[in-house]
Amino acid sequence: MISYIRFYLKGEMEPKGVSFGGGSNEEGGTFSDLPTSLRDNAEGSVLSDLLKDVPRLTSEEPKAILKFFVDLKAIYKLNFVPDNVFLMRLLPKVQGSLLTFFGECIRHGDSWDQCKDRVLKEYFPLFVREKMIRELIVFHFQERECKLREFIKEVVDAAEFLQYHASEGEIVDRILMNLHPDILAQAAFLPRPGSYRELRNMVDLIDERMAVLAERQRSDTDSSSTQMVKGGSLSNKPGGTAVEDRRSSKNGLSVGIVVID
Repeated sequence: MISYIRFYLKGEMEPKGVSFGGGSNEEGGTFSDLPTSLRDNAEGSVLSDLLKDVPRLTSEEPKAILKFFVDLKAIYKLNFVPDNVFLMRLLPKVQGSLLTFFGECIRHGDSWDQCKDRVLKEYFPLFVREKMIRELIVFHFQERECKLREFIKEVVDAAEFLQYHASEGEIVDRILMNLHPDILAQAAFLPRPGSYRELRNMVDLIDERMAVLAERQRSDTDSSSTQMVKGGSLSNKPGGTAVEDRRSSKNGLSVGIVVID
């Protein structure tokens, strides 16, 4: 296995070309026109820096494996290197049976998607997968302190990795049903989204409404505080308030005079 990996790292690390500016010209050209060593160093350095932020997978618990693959998804989509090279770069991030598992994926020439399918079969038995779908998707309710975009990402990532058999529109409906009541109230009169794109657009509108609401509440709080301060200043004025009730009778009428010093 070690010799196999070394062979690929030395001889088959061919990063996918990324062009800058849409084509070659007299001054520069495409990124793929650069010498192989420079191209490897540039892409390898960026990929290594990104992978540093991904915690090592030290557990074989399904939720830990799910989080690991979700953390890697955005990096993989940058398309820096072929799938086999990407999988090799993950070997220092795993241990135990998962190290053997990724080694087998590399040896069989599996793609990233094929590797995810295999990990689902081997580490996510049907009962475990169904339980996680219930917890992370179907009955995953947004907490008050959980940010809306973060909540949506959690549900979408779980649905994608666990291969939840539902359409995009059905997943969006599930997300809407599980929103916190405060957020749901802001979405009540907005067009109902039917796709992830429309859901993102709705989130922008909700964020704007929540920002306006927060500003209004802050303004109301400041006004109340100002009124309380003014009331306190009047009651605590030096010398206090002296009230004198002078009554006189004139033509059978009683007149009360209140004097405030």
